[in-house]
Amino acid sequence: MPAAWQTSHAYLQWTDENDQQQYSTIADEKQAILDAVNAGVGLVNYLGHGTLKQWNYLGLLRTNDVGTLVNYTAPNANPTLVTQFACETAFYSHPTITPIASAWVLSATGGAAASVGAVSSTGLSANQSLGREFFARVATPGKSIGTALLEAKQAVALSDPDADVLLSVILLGDPTLTVEP
Repeated sequence: MPAAWQTSHAYLQWTDENDQQQYSTIADEKQAILDAVNAGVGLVNYLGHGTLKQWNYLGLLRTNDVGTLVNYTAPNANPTLVTQFACETAFYSHPTITPIASAWVLSATGGAAASVGAVSSTGLSANQSLGREFFARVATPGKSIGTALLEAKQAVALSDPDADVLLSVILLGDPTLTVEP
């Protein structure tokens, strides 16, 4: 991310400066994400396992959690951009389940102005590559999120024309939106 952008991280597991494994709880990290969105954070990115209704196997964030957000009505009233480089988070064609990517943009009181996610299973390395390419482009002043995603997919295709993310990752929301630091 560009230096002008302020970032914070939520990790369930990480290695500290002494090479020791550290752990957090699902509840603590979920609350940190919800608090950040309600406070008006401009971008939320998730990389890891996903399903139609949640981030990671343990439910780091679930569709019903998104429904509790109030960032549209909070004093800072600021919708966010959500990127989910994870399997199936945007599988919008399920007949009875609203996927978490859709929940982000459909919530009435809070959520996202736009959401990026996959409609099928995707590989971790392809998601990481697409994420790097996307963030390098979306950080360009005035560049729309739709153009950034298209250019990121084109860049990934040059090095891996069979990458699953090329067909699977979609944008829900207005592709002409821009993200400013």
